[in-house]
Amino acid sequence: MTDHVNPTAPSTAAIAAAGIDMEVLSAALANWPDFGEAKLEPLHISENASFLVRRGGDPVAVLRVGRPGYQSLPATRSEIEFMTTLGAQTGIAVPSPIAGVRGEVVREIDVSGRADDARPAVMFAFEHGSPVGADGSTPAVFEELGTMAARAHRFVTKWKRPIGFERPELWTDIAGPQHTGWGDWRIAADMDAEAVSATERALTVMAQRLDAYGRGPDRCGLIHADMHGANVMQRPDGQGLLLIDFDDSGFCWFGYDFAAAISFIETWPRAGDLREAWLNGYTRHRAFSRDDIAELDSFVLLRRLALQGWITTHGGTPLADRFGTGFAEGTMDLVSAYLSRFG
Repeated sequence: MTDHVNPTAPSTAAIAAAGIDMEVLSAALANWPDFGEAKLEPLHISENASFLVRRGGDPVAVLRVGRPGYQSLPATRSEIEFMTTLGAQTGIAVPSPIAGVRGEVVREIDVSGRADDARPAVMFAFEHGSPVGADGSTPAVFEELGTMAARAHRFVTKWKRPIGFERPELWTDIAGPQHTGWGDWRIAADMDAEAVSATERALTVMAQRLDAYGRGPDRCGLIHADMHGANVMQRPDGQGLLLIDFDDSGFCWFGYDFAAAISFIETWPRAGDLREAWLNGYTRHRAFSRDDIAELDSFVLLRRLALQGWITTHGGTPLADRFGTGFAEGTMDLVSAYLSRFG
């Protein structure tokens, strides 16, 4: 969401592979006021495709288009409802959606010219800043992330969700091969039969621990679930952090938000310091018991396996390209540590 040239912008081939016709998508800008003559520039393709919207050369908005089959129109509407209400009632900085010409914030648009390919789309006001990223994930940032998570969790325990609210349950089939539907961690490079067997033992232990831990309302609820450096923007002039990309939000254990925060850098030497900083920020605003802390290792390993599966299906994306090599080796370090402690 920065206003300089994006060196990791998806290629024309990647956009075509996502089933998007840029001419058709540009025509769809007429669904929003004053954007009919605007220009689109590809920003990012992963679960969704994002495009920078320029008017008169200036960045004014970001258009996000859903991936076919990833989130339904009602689920996307619920995502935006969660995001905007959270921001309004907690002060957490979140993106500002722009309503369409008919007043709707989320609508289906034509992106390919095919009648059966309308996809959920949201227009967000442009925000100056840049992603924190893995390299910018300092203890100070993690302390603020812990504060954000605690405030969000306090909010959801009291929020009366609107009728028809629809977000996925993220804890289902935690020991299955395709947690979250991102891909199968078993087929990642360097996962031989011994590694798969050890990981499955760890998942069996994890399932037993999390069953005992339970899903009480003080431990579970609606969470962001993807609060890592690529989805946290540092705004200019000391304005603090902006939390973006709520499209993976769903119902899960609150501690999973820490696991998401430390995504891809779980094995870095400073991971322990980041965990301590996150807990410091969290516990200043919401209680987090010894039992909660004890299960952070479970959530980190669960998330790590989800990411490993994601890498198998997202080759060519910046995160997969940067972290894919050697990722399974790091996962097995976490598996060994988990079994040593709990197995």
